[in-house]
This record gives sequence, structure tokens and C-alpha cells, in this order.
Amino acid sequence: MTNKRSGNMWSHGFRLNKTISGNYESTWSKKNHISGRKNSKAKRLKTLPKNWTSRIFQAAIDSNTPFTDAIALMSITGCRPQEVGFGVTLLLTEDGSIEALINGAKTNGGVYGQEWRRFSVYSDSNEFKYLIDRLKMSNGKMVVQANAGAVCDKVTYLSKKCMPQLKGAATAYCFRHRFSGTLHNLGLDTESISMALGHCTDASQNHYSSAYRTSDGSFLIKDIKSEKKVKMKSSTKKPWIQRWQDNDSTLH
Repeated sequence: MTNKRSGNMWSHGFRLNKTISGNYESTWSKKNHISGRKNSKAKRLKTLPKNWTSRIFQAAIDSNTPFTDAIALMSITGCRPQEVGFGVTLLLTEDGSIEALINGAKTNGGVYGQEWRRFSVYSDSNEFKYLIDRLKMSNGKMVVQANAGAVCDKVTYLSKKCMPQLKGAATAYCFRHRFSGTLHNLGLDTESISMALGHCTDASQNHYSSAYRTSDGSFLIKDIKSEKKVKMKSSTKKPWIQRWQDNDSTLH
């Protein structure tokens, strides 16, 4: 693609010099369940079963859909469907995690949001394991890209197919709000969460879920970097963060 945001940022050095300022989380954060304020964005998640993400992913595998990579990607990174349309670059790291580089959507030419964000994740989910296998077959590097509208349609279709009892189907954005809830339950502060979601201000957290709605399992995130620093407008006190050092035996 000719869109500058869809290029390989590692090979072209797309503004990565801005990360030198230290705008990142340098250690793993381990899941620590904390209670968060409920909001309207969590309502849809509450209607979904606890293992809704794994059900949709398995339905994608069973149907052999070409959007399986995109669904797995949204599950572990919380990226927007449009960002899948731009193309998300994944790297397999030495510690067994997956590093994702996401070209931001909803930036209005750089006025809003983050033009790019980058972080590493580790999970014991089937979606993560699937992407690890795909990366191993691709020499440790791949770009996941698919039409945003088609991805949204496929997620809704698979949701209705594998969970017909639900009144409302899961949507592609449910993955993003579930990811937000996961980060809240990790104990990350609002600045780090905003960076991971691609927001330039922590006020955007008011529109995102703090509810955790997925199956029990391990999820870790580290090295959160973004194009620019987050503007802190909220007066919310930052929660305590429990750290998990890089040499944790779980990763080896």
C-alpha cells in the first residue's frame, strides 16, 4: 500500500526516534484483579459469556476463514478494525512474546490519537499460540492486514454462529474494550493504558471498558511505547502496579 501508515515501520524508521524520551513501561505487569468503575461501554461485554473470545476464534478456525489472523490479532492487541486495514506488524521476540507495531487510526492527520504505538504481549490463549506458530513459519515476522469492514462483518457472523443464544452479537470492537478491561485489571495506570490503546489523552478512558470479560488465563504486557506523551487530564489516582521482571520462568 502507498499509505504511509501501512508501511513497515522497522525498515523505514517511522518516527521511532520519538521513543527515546523514555515514554514506555519497561517491565512486565502481572494480572492483578482490581475493581473498577463500571460504565456504559462495559454493558455489551457483560452480556457475553466468559469465554466468548475463544469461541469466536475457534469458530474462525473451524470455518477456515481468511480473517483468522485478524481475529487473533485483535484479541491479543485490542487494535481497531481500521488499524488491521492499515496492517499491523508482528515480531517474535527472544523471550517468547509477540511485539506489535500498530499504525494508529482516528488520528485526523496526527491531531488526535497516536500515529503509532508499540508493545510486547505474552498470553497463554489459543489466539496467542496460533500467532506464535504463524510467526515461526514466517521467520519471526509478519504483517496482519485485512479489510476492516469485512473483518467486522465476519466477527458478527461468527458470534451469531457460535453463540446463537445471545440477544446481541459480539462485534470487532468488543475485542478492543475487552483488551482495555484486561489492562485495567493488570493494574496499569491510565497513562500506560492510553498509550496501549493509541490515545493521546487519558480522558478517553472514560469511554472505554474497565470490565474484564474473558476466560481465566495469563496475560502480560511490556515496553509500551507511542508516538507522543499522553496528556493527563483525569484526576483519577494511579493504581498500584505489580511488576513481573523479564526473567520470570513463565516466559521460558
